Amino acid sequence: MKRKRVRGAVAYARNNWQLYIERKTQLNPVRDHVHTAGVMLMDEVSWQERIAMPADSGKGSGIRLFAIQGYGEYFYAGVVSDGRQVLMGLLIPNLVAYFFSSDGVLLNRDTRPLEYPPPRQGGTGPYQTEDRAFRDHLAHQFLQWQEELGFRPQTIHVRAFIGFGRDTVGIEEAPDYLITPDKDEDTEERELRERSLAEWRKVGNFVLWWSNGFYMTKDGEVESS
Repeated sequence: MKRKRVRGAVAYARNNWQLYIERKTQLNPVRDHVHTAGVMLMDEVSWQERIAMPADSGKGSGIRLFAIQGYGEYFYAGVVSDGRQVLMGLLIPNLVAYFFSSDGVLLNRDTRPLEYPPPRQGGTGPYQTEDRAFRDHLAHQFLQWQEELGFRPQTIHVRAFIGFGRDTVGIEEAPDYLITPDKDEDTEERELRERSLAEWRKVGNFVLWWSNGFYMTKDGEVESS
């Protein structure tokens, strides 16, 4: 995936995040979170414990709505024929769709088993999800399901949520490393983290989880992944 151009306040905050992560990596080379190019990999229980609660949207509603646009083959966003909003993508071994009401409340989840599972390295190793034949079958299966739903791609607006069951899906208002101080954080690192968090909140970014973490702009575009 290509990283999009970052400007202004987002660039300032991103530079601070990168500096902060580089310094913490140097101080703690063995960590329970891995941050690489904006993708955060963490264990399922801990990310669910830290997931964000709805925040004030600034429009008097008391509930923040997060805009999400589809991102290529990684996840799709839009509405279906009955008016529900939907976010759908691959969560092996299924295609998964999360449905929301028109005002952004999570309603339910539906799944379709993969008709053509991805090959595994050496037969039992990691899934090879970039396999071309697998991607072609996956795109076709998604298209069939979307046609059944009457899917129309568009930006959706949803409340913060946590995925069902073991799904690593949800919305986090800010990355955990900007919120939770390290136990050995010094004064300089604390000031850097707090400046970065303030800038992150100022521009309205958030983290969308769909298997991995995606840094999102307030307009719902993937800023980095």
